[in-house]
Amino acid sequence: MRLKIVSTLLLLTVCLLRAEPPAAADALTELQGRWRLTSMVCDGEALSDDREFWLKIEGDTFIYESQPDEVATLMLDASKSPAWIDITDRDNVVDVGIYKIEVDVLTICTSGSDQDRPTTFDSPAGSGKILSTQIREQSARP
Repeated sequence: MRLKIVSTLLLLTVCLLRAEPPAAADALTELQGRWRLTSMVCDGEALSDDREFWLKIEGDTFIYESQPDEVATLMLDASKSPAWIDITDRDNVVDVGIYKIEVDVLTICTSGSDQDRPTTFDSPAGSGKILSTQIREQSARP
């Protein structure tokens, strides 16, 4: 009996270790909805504004509601650790970044198109990185 339990646990561990990360389509589905910007740090400086900023992700489209003409396209690679995000604006400028989603909190860290992809979720002075945190609107869950 003990051997059977150990064998089962070993098999379960191997299966979990070999589990594939979510496919890009699944990762994109996970990001769908309306998100409220809660914090942003740009190049080491925390930005504050009395206005609320909302981000909407529909399909692979990324829109800040206060700037509806500034539509961007998302490309994700959830197989990377941390997961990769590329945000391409309407002028085909690509900001490379990383992201994580924890329940209904989305954290994105990006670098400009001429910089290396971030590897950590921070934005120290002089880095050129932007770190933002968004909370999902509950009625916008996929």
